[in-house]
Amino acid sequence: MLPDVRDCAADYGATAPELFGAAIPIRGIAGDQQAALIGQACFAPGMMKSTYGTGCFAVLNTGATANQIAPPPALHHCVSLGGETTYGP
Repeated sequence: MLPDVRDCAADYGATAPELFGAAIPIRGIAGDQQAALIGQACFAPGMMKSTYGTGCFAVLNTGATANQIAPPPALHHCVSLGGETTYGP
């Protein structure tokens, strides 16, 4: 069973108080490639980011529609903010 998909800026809980002396709220989450899409300001459909490191990745913002092309690459759930979801191959 997979967890529910939530906004990137949702309430994800808090750290255990004994780790830092008090509970620290966790109010955001983003995966590696999705975080790079945000960091490179690819907010509008049609914008693409490319990163090179341990792998080479190109992620395209396709907007609110999860477009699947053939042959199928990995389809990303890029960003969810304010109840709006952005996808990209």
